[in-house]
Amino acid sequence: MEEKIGLLLNSSLSDFHKQELLFVLCGKKLVCRQGKYVDELPLFLRVISSLGLFAVVSSFKVVPFREGYSEGGLRVRLDDVRIGMQFVYIAKDEQSVYLACYYDLMLDNENLGIILGYPPCCIEYFLLHFSEAKVDLSRESYLPPLNISLRAEGLSLISHFPCSYDCHGSLIIALDALVILEKYWSVRANILKEKLHLS
Repeated sequence: MEEKIGLLLNSSLSDFHKQELLFVLCGKKLVCRQGKYVDELPLFLRVISSLGLFAVVSSFKVVPFREGYSEGGLRVRLDDVRIGMQFVYIAKDEQSVYLACYYDLMLDNENLGIILGYPPCCIEYFLLHFSEAKVDLSRESYLPPLNISLRAEGLSLISHFPCSYDCHGSLIIALDALVILEKYWSVRANILKEKLHLS
């Protein structure tokens, strides 16, 4: 495990992608889902393979609603001429990546949320409030560990929308994530503590 973590942390992936893959390697997450443009896929998939993880790439792409970071986008076929991201589902076991990919393809956000490890209350919140007209469900303020306001910069301990500013389930996920980062990647943990005001 230490060798795989070393390979991951020394890879050229973004810190956020490294963080999510670290959580999969450590068993913190069953599956993670990452968006990648077609030119980014070969390197990303090589790193995943070198870590002994399974990956499946979506059979659709998502064209962001705006340039730069975007919470939502238009789902289109792969042969659509517009530039979009494909999702990559990553896990330690093959069945989980295929299930996640299937749930996403079928727009089964409830089961997708479950397999991605989101708290049930946050899945329910997402199902009740998310729409094409409202793709950003973040709130004005959160407890510092739940702060997702800097996720566009890859700075967040969680990868979902908390249902409330102090969601207990999300808080457990965030604090567990911080423990893993402090153990295996203290530099990243310190950056997140500073940026998210976790003093």
